[in-house]
Amino acid sequence: DSSPAFTVRSNITVTSPLTGVVWDAGSPYLINWSYAGDVKYVSVKYSTDGGDDGTWNYSIVDNMSVGVGGVGQKNWTIPENIVLSNHSRIQVADLDPIFNTLAIGVSPGNFTVKGAIHIGAPNATGIVLNVSDVYPINWTIYGAIQNVSIRYSNNSTNGPWKTINASVNASWLKYNWTVPDDIGNNLRVNISDVLNPGDVYSFSSQDFKIVGKIAINSPISTDRWLVDSVVPINWTPSGNFTNVSIIASTNNFTSNWTINSSVPAGINGVMQTYNYTVEDYVNDTVKVKISDGNAARSNLTTNTSDAFSIKGNITVTAPALNATW
Repeated sequence: DSSPAFTVRSNITVTSPLTGVVWDAGSPYLINWSYAGDVKYVSVKYSTDGGDDGTWNYSIVDNMSVGVGGVGQKNWTIPENIVLSNHSRIQVADLDPIFNTLAIGVSPGNFTVKGAIHIGAPNATGIVLNVSDVYPINWTIYGAIQNVSIRYSNNSTNGPWKTINASVNASWLKYNWTVPDDIGNNLRVNISDVLNPGDVYSFSSQDFKIVGKIAINSPISTDRWLVDSVVPINWTPSGNFTNVSIIASTNNFTSNWTINSSVPAGINGVMQTYNYTVEDYVNDTVKVKISDGNAARSNLTTNTSDAFSIKGNITVTAPALNATW
């Protein structure tokens, strides 16, 4: 007697991804498998629902060679618009019409495909932002992220993180940020998925600076200062910084003299005054420069007046008032 007819099928075992791994949308990953038997071509599919029947509705590749020597692989760059899931599975199936429902390998357990965010700006070295200016923060999203939270820190990646906007439509890909009065040298931006902030986020890759601005109100081009007279030097700071230095020059700062190396900078948006007793630098091309007194920012927060004149001063001592000659 012989036994009833039976089928000998090939065997496919998915070896990567493993249970519990996390893959980012928009990034490339290797799907690996081993096989035994006469397999020539396979399809590779993705499920977001744990591989249940009827959930293999995303085709990674419809038809490819199974591999060589019992092993195969597919380099899969996960699409930007992929459906995200923490119940993801991969299926590799024999395309032979006799065995395509029998010779099937499924990844051994659920893994996660999560969204990803990449900050485009600010994301370079040497970025300097001025208080009250508008700066476009921009980003790229991978996966079906709906809304992002945008925050910043003035302590690099260490935080604390201050909210710029708690929820922005992720598809906008840009947000115009009015730079706050938070002057410092170690700023970073953090953008995260509102629904999954602990896993889906991005930091700007380099520290940037926020600096103040200085508007010089006087002197102006029509001013004529007289030696030994007292004149007001006026400026208006944008942002709160500690002090300013005031210098002057007759040759566009090839050389200069110091008027005062440290004067209180004043309050954001409020005009300040320093009363200066004019020294003997008679010239028609005098300029005044006012800068942040912090050495790390003095070349960034600075402004120079238009050229004006310093003239000599003659005081008539005789005849005296009401004298009769």
